[in-house]
Amino acid sequence: MPSTVSSSPPSGKCSDHAEGQLHCSQSFRVTESFNHYTLGIWDLYIEKPPIKWQIPIFPLITDSAQFITDLRYLWRAIRDLSSPLLFARLAVSAALALSPAASLWFTGKFLQQVQATINDQELDGSMMIQLTCGRVACSLTQCLLERIDGWLYLAFDDFVKRHYSQYAFEHVARIDVPTFMDPTASQRLDAVSLRYGFCPVGRTVDSLLRSGCSILVLFTQVHVLVAILHEQGIGSHLSFLTCLCHLAVCLLTQMELTNSSLEGLAYAATTRNQDYVKMEGLKQLVSDREHRQEIVANGLGPYLSRHFLELSCRLGNRGGEFWSHFLIYQRKINHTTHLLKWFAGELPEIAFVFIMARNMSNLPMVLAAFTLVQSAAKNLRLNLNSILQQTGDFASQLTNLRAIYGVSEIENQIIDGTQRLDPSFAGISLEFQDVSFQYPGSKTYALRRVSFRVKQGQLCVIVGFNGSGKSTILKLAGRIYDATEGTIRVNGRDIRELKLDDLHRSIAVLFQDYTLFPVSIKDNIALGNPKYATDLELVAEAARLGGADAVIKRLPDGWNTYLSRPDSVHDVIRIQREDESGTIDRTLRQLTGTQPPQGLSGGQQQRIAVARTFMHTLGPDSSVGLLLFDEPSAALDPVAEHDLFSKLHGFRGKRTMVFSTHRFGNLTKYADIIVVYRLVRRYMNETTIVETGTHEELIQAKGDYARLWQLQAEAFR
Repeated sequence: MPSTVSSSPPSGKCSDHAEGQLHCSQSFRVTESFNHYTLGIWDLYIEKPPIKWQIPIFPLITDSAQFITDLRYLWRAIRDLSSPLLFARLAVSAALALSPAASLWFTGKFLQQVQATINDQELDGSMMIQLTCGRVACSLTQCLLERIDGWLYLAFDDFVKRHYSQYAFEHVARIDVPTFMDPTASQRLDAVSLRYGFCPVGRTVDSLLRSGCSILVLFTQVHVLVAILHEQGIGSHLSFLTCLCHLAVCLLTQMELTNSSLEGLAYAATTRNQDYVKMEGLKQLVSDREHRQEIVANGLGPYLSRHFLELSCRLGNRGGEFWSHFLIYQRKINHTTHLLKWFAGELPEIAFVFIMARNMSNLPMVLAAFTLVQSAAKNLRLNLNSILQQTGDFASQLTNLRAIYGVSEIENQIIDGTQRLDPSFAGISLEFQDVSFQYPGSKTYALRRVSFRVKQGQLCVIVGFNGSGKSTILKLAGRIYDATEGTIRVNGRDIRELKLDDLHRSIAVLFQDYTLFPVSIKDNIALGNPKYATDLELVAEAARLGGADAVIKRLPDGWNTYLSRPDSVHDVIRIQREDESGTIDRTLRQLTGTQPPQGLSGGQQQRIAVARTFMHTLGPDSSVGLLLFDEPSAALDPVAEHDLFSKLHGFRGKRTMVFSTHRFGNLTKYADIIVVYRLVRRYMNETTIVETGTHEELIQAKGDYARLWQLQAEAFR
């Protein structure tokens, strides 16, 4: 059932006291699904946690059923990552886990020898040397194993990143546009983290490995400690009490975190205090460079300072960011558990005092044993904390695993067809039959009942006002989206029945909202036809056809120029002292070869995009039969526009061409068919076809096309 949160102003009060302490009222209004708290000037709404059975040993795993289900993804990850590196890490980690217990055993034996020396008044030098050497050998071995483990960790982490980078790339690259834009699918795709070298799978496997090692360390140390104390005559009950107390401290710590944590819960925080909002706005006003000119020109500095002081005094210590108030709230609700933690931590020392009182004759050994137990107990607590923390992390990381492997289960919204589309060397026919379309999530139609037909080898020009749906026509023809209603036919067959690979190979498209890829200029063009991406002659020919060859020659790195490097690849230049002359900066940039981003005009960028489209048509086995161009000359100058259309005219009769434009002249005059769009229901934002025909026919009809033609022709009279 959907939850509702009341938006009425909070009735609690938050006041300042003389001692400067902040008093915040707790939950005083509860909705059906959310608790409400007032923290200073902030209103906090926290989802009521669901009541679920918990595994006692894993207090941070709240959904045991989901946890068990997610284990299959862990098993899948282990199978995928099975390699000599993984088994080497397991062996080294196990050896590292045993080394603390071995070191503790040698320390205990050393104490026994000291006790025997005191009792017998005779020193066994050989045994003492052996124990000392054993203790040193343990330390050296542990140091060596840690170095090996560190190297294996880096090597294994690199292996995991490469494996899942390939996995993620493959499954993200296959996603179609509607699915990629879908909010639910987008959230699942974000889990694969293609950027910045982050891979949660490596963290999950590492967390599992460390948890297992911590458990092994815990049990081996407890076993050795109990044996040492028993041999010393102090008794195992003391070690049991010590371990129990430290376990209690760990559990109480986790209870504190659970009671005051927002992990796994939905929450929202807002402030309705206008003084605080205005004060923060004034801070940003005087800090941002963009406002400095207005502040100085209008002499606002003194006024802003006085007003800021007034607001600050009015707020007192009730102001401040949300998280500082939340920290105070956390401390307040954890007073009792904090007291219990202190008592549990001190109880073993109290017990030792009683033991010392009963064993005054053996005081040195009791003190030595006390020091040994305290040191071991400290390590035990660290391991317990590590286990509990990694358990919570492990549960969330299993969720990440589910999300990562779930990417392969995302189904595209554009369903692949089953029929082959044979290559055509005389063009492809295209027909829209009563087609209507709504963009995903939109309630209005971008197209409404559109019908027209383009025969093989014809030149079709779609004209109309901005926002009339011209671009949408081309996206539907390329099957970027599926029509909401009606049928689109390619060579007489329903476009939904055709195999997508064949369709995309047969269509070359230039979108109005084209983008240049974050790769080199050469690759930007070459990716128009991946099969011949390494054929430099074809790439150069595509650049010539698109008019980009002259642009490329003027770039400093030519074909290898990056207009902008990928976000995760950037040069690191830091000058941590004054460099007024800029000499150091220039030297570093010269050494690294760092160049500022290459800026191109809109027309130059469009030439590269056009070249990429031409690249799709090149190659000895090219099967492109349909060219779709959406405003191909929008950013071109008249000369470049004329050159482009002259080259495109060479395709007439060989390939079907469909253009959308709002500029007449070079295209419409020679078109076999012109399709005119208009907004027919303005309040519904619906567009449809109002005219079709040749240039001469539409001029004689004196309709929308004739009026638009006359408007543009007026400028040249």
